[in-house]
Amino acid sequence: MRTPRPVFIVSLAVVAVGAVVAVTVPGVLRAVDGHLRAEAVERGAALPMPDGAVEQTGCHVDDLVACWGVDRAVADVAADLAAGLGATDGGTLEQDCSATLVAPDLESDACHVFLRLERGHGVFAFVDPTVDLDEDGASVVTGASVSLSAW
Repeated sequence: MRTPRPVFIVSLAVVAVGAVVAVTVPGVLRAVDGHLRAEAVERGAALPMPDGAVEQTGCHVDDLVACWGVDRAVADVAADLAAGLGATDGGTLEQDCSATLVAPDLESDACHVFLRLERGHGVFAFVDPTVDLDEDGASVVTGASVSLSAW
């Protein structure tokens, strides 16, 4: 019986190590991803409701953590949410408000606040104006609607 050549043994070892890595790495990445997602959901759930907020039940958003209605200006509510999210350690906080057409004759701010965590996870707060009609039939902004998601 011949002794195996060193090249064969080295090649076999490389293939074995590659197989172990191919099986192990995806499992480790899944575990890390699950941990980071759970951290984002935990941070979102810990965020206090803005002053004057009322919980809403009619919200349908992916990975919804909370949904509130607030009788305050959109930019003020977004600032409160940014302050609450910014108080947590770690992550990068972004806030953006821009004017948007909410009715044919009415423009209002719409804001989003985003706490970016690692590997694409984060806490997202979307703050949109609540629009109703006044007694004259004109569109008016009466408050803000907040959808809080985490993933």
